[in-house]
Amino acid sequence: MNRTCLLLLALLSPLAATADTLQLEGEIAALDSATIAPPSVPGVWNFQITALATDGSTIKAGTPIVTFDGTDLQRRLVEAQGQLKQKQSEQATLLLNLAERERTDRLATAEQVANLQKAERKADQPAELVRSVDYRKLVIEREQAARRNALMQRKEVLAQRLREAERDLVASDVARAQSDVDELTRALAQLTVVAPRDGVVVVKSNWRGERYEVGSQVFMGQSVAEMPDPGTLVVRATVAERDMLRVEQGQAARIRLQGGAGQRLQGTVADLGRAVRSKSRLAPVPVLDVLVHLQGDTRGLKTGMPVVVEVDVPAVGTGVAP
Repeated sequence: MNRTCLLLLALLSPLAATADTLQLEGEIAALDSATIAPPSVPGVWNFQITALATDGSTIKAGTPIVTFDGTDLQRRLVEAQGQLKQKQSEQATLLLNLAERERTDRLATAEQVANLQKAERKADQPAELVRSVDYRKLVIEREQAARRNALMQRKEVLAQRLREAERDLVASDVARAQSDVDELTRALAQLTVVAPRDGVVVVKSNWRGERYEVGSQVFMGQSVAEMPDPGTLVVRATVAERDMLRVEQGQAARIRLQGGAGQRLQGTVADLGRAVRSKSRLAPVPVLDVLVHLQGDTRGLKTGMPVVVEVDVPAVGTGVAP
């Protein structure tokens, strides 16, 4: 009997050695995910969270996800509104002054035109009716009146240009102040970031691995949370460099969630990375990225969940594949 068992084991051992099971570490990810981050506000680089949705909560589109502190922006808005009122008051005063100056210039020009017409009438009378000395005097006065009128006309044109430049300058100041108020008003409204669609909120962690919460500081450009599209959930895993030639696209994979009940799913190796990289700063192990498409019911899965991916590959030394 023992001899028969040994014979069977000897016959089956080559078959058992033709396949190995690779275990790859990975996590649930989403190919399409809406990023929740601080708004772009000129002059503001650091934000403090004052309200944040619960991690894993399901919310509707338009529901606030995170709110950032707007104390400093509110102070700047009040200052900008005060500056706007000051510029508007200066504009109103200037417009009144410009209107008064325009009336004065027009009256002065009209008076000079009247003086010219009067001098022309006097000089147009027949020369034989006036003494020659008086007539030459009238002609000189007409010429002088004409020159003064020409100068007054030119002065009024220049004064008009000057008034337009002053009017444009103060209008530009008012527009700039109004733009500052509008920009700060929009920025305050953007401090409350709402959900772009229905879905599950996944709160992220900072570079120290600390999950964001109320009171956390966030720098501009950092992502506070995300809303993954549940229809695009995949597994992003890594394979050691020594085993990367044993994994191929199309291979069946078994996915096991770490912790809890250890939910199991089926999947397929969909893509492999193009270059070897270090696994992390703390673990500089050369690895290759592996993308696994999930099959079946993915309800209850969240991005960031750690998983183990099992892939059946040819055993080393069988000659089937390196």
